[in-house]
This record gives sequence, C-alpha cells and structure tokens, in this order.
Amino acid sequence: MPKTYSKVTRVAVNLKKELSAILSEKFPMVDYGVFSVADIELQKDFSTAKVFISTLKEQEAVYTIERLNRAASHIRSLVARKMNMRSTPAFNFVYDDTLKNSHRIVSLITDLNKDIPDDELEQ
Repeated sequence: MPKTYSKVTRVAVNLKKELSAILSEKFPMVDYGVFSVADIELQKDFSTAKVFISTLKEQEAVYTIERLNRAASHIRSLVARKMNMRSTPAFNFVYDDTLKNSHRIVSLITDLNKDIPDDELEQ
C-alpha cells in the first residue's frame, strides 16, 4: 500500500504536536497571551520550520510572535530533547491570519446576500 503522506508531512505533524505541548507547558498564557500552533511549514531538508501562530486577540499577536522568535533557540533545544531527529529545524514564528480572513469573507458573503431578494435565494 502506498504512503499517503510524505516524510516531511509526517515529521511536520509530529513536530506540531510536540511543539504545541512544549509551548503550552513552558510558556504561560499570562506572559504570552492565548495562542496556539495553527500549522507548520517544514523545509524538505528539515533545516527550518515556519510555525504559524494564531491568537485570540489580534493586538497580542505582534508581542507574542516577537517573544517566541526571541526564544526560538531555546524552544529548538526543548524540541530536540523530546524528538529523536538527526537535526532539529530552526523555528521562525509568524502570525496566522486565516481566522481574520475567514471572518472577512463571511461578512462579504453576508453583505452580498442582503442585496438579493429572499425569493431568489430560495431558488
């Protein structure tokens, strides 16, 4: 049976799991705000990983991302202790604005539907 995921994808999934656990355990919400790891883009050579962080409050995003990027080498060492990898990728934390964009799309669709009469929507 053929593999459905590439090695990079499998490692990225495991990396996301371990990274989420480490961040929730070692980086308290009091200091960093409420955030989560939304996704990870791992390079094919496993040298770098772009970690997408989502936050509940958009105002906290810049502060949270800056602090996480400052602690990236420490986070990398914590992940290296947990995962059995030849080399642990360097992390680059970026803000994930998918939630913001999805709210914008929903509001645009809602505005469009307001202009259409109800009898046309039912057809």
